[in-house]
Amino acid sequence: MITAAAVLWGGSATAAKFLFNRNVDTLLLVQLRVTLSFLALGVLLLAANREALRLDLKLAGRLALLGILGIAGSNFFYYYAIKQTNVATAIVMQYTAPVLVMFYSVTIGKEVVRWNAMSALALSVLGCFLVVAGRDASVIAVHRVGIGAGLLAALSYAFFTIYGRSLSRDRSIWRNLFYTLGFTSLFWFMLNPPWRWVQGLSGYDWLVFSVFALGSILLPYLFYLGGLKELPASRAIITATLEPVMAILSAMIFVGERTGPIQVVGVVLVIGSVLLLQVRREPARALDQEARKERS
Repeated sequence: MITAAAVLWGGSATAAKFLFNRNVDTLLLVQLRVTLSFLALGVLLLAANREALRLDLKLAGRLALLGILGIAGSNFFYYYAIKQTNVATAIVMQYTAPVLVMFYSVTIGKEVVRWNAMSALALSVLGCFLVVAGRDASVIAVHRVGIGAGLLAALSYAFFTIYGRSLSRDRSIWRNLFYTLGFTSLFWFMLNPPWRWVQGLSGYDWLVFSVFALGSILLPYLFYLGGLKELPASRAIITATLEPVMAILSAMIFVGERTGPIQVVGVVLVIGSVLLLQVRREPARALDQEARKERS
C-alpha cells in the first residue's frame, strides 16, 4: 500500500508539472485537490458506509491538527520551497523526513530500529539525492528561506507519518481521512475563500482538477494510512522514498525527460533500500510489543 501511494504521488508530480506549464495557479491546485477529495470521499461514505461519518468530538481536534500541520503544512511549505528555489531542491529537502522519523523512533523509543532499517535510511536519502540531482548537481539551489521551507515541509511530512499512524492503528482510516481532509479544506478556505476563484473555472477545469485530486490526494492517502496501520512509521516513510523515483520514471515516459546514469544509480539505491527493509521483516505489532518490553 505504501508503494502504491508512492507510485500515485510520483505520477501526480508529472501531472502537476503539466498543469503548471499551462499557468494553473499553485495555491488553487493545492486547495482544490484537497477539497474535491474531501467531497468525493464524503459522497462515497454517504452511499456505502454512513457509520464512518460519525465523529468522536474528542478526536476532532487531533484530526484537525493532522490535517493542518500534516497535509496543509507539508503542501504549503513544499510549494513555497519550490517558489524560492526549485523543484529539485524542494524534493531533496522534503525527503530528509525519513531521517526525522528515524531520529524520533530512536529517541522516543517507539520502535526497535534494526541495522537494516538504518542502512535502508542511508541508501534512500542518498538515492533520492542522486535521482533528483544526478544529471546536474547545480539544480540544487542554495537559498536560506527556501531551504528553511523545505525543512519545514519535511517536518510536516514526518509529523503526518508519526501522528497519522498513532491515530490510524485502532481506528477507521476512512473516517480519519474524511475529517482530516475536511479540516484541511476549511483551513484553505479561510486563507483563500472560494468566491475569489470559483467563477473563473470551466467544466473542463473541474474535470481535470477532480481526476488530479483522486490520483494525488484521495487514493494515495488512503493507501498510505492503510500501510501505516501495518508498518512502523520509519519503514513506511523510507518505502515512500520511491515517490521521486516514480516521478522521474513517469516524467521520462510521459514527458520525454532524459535520465542519466547517475540517476539510474539513485533509482537502484532507493529500490534497494526498500528491499533491504524486508530483511528479517517482522509484523508491526511484534515490534511494538518488543518496544514495550524494553521500556518496561
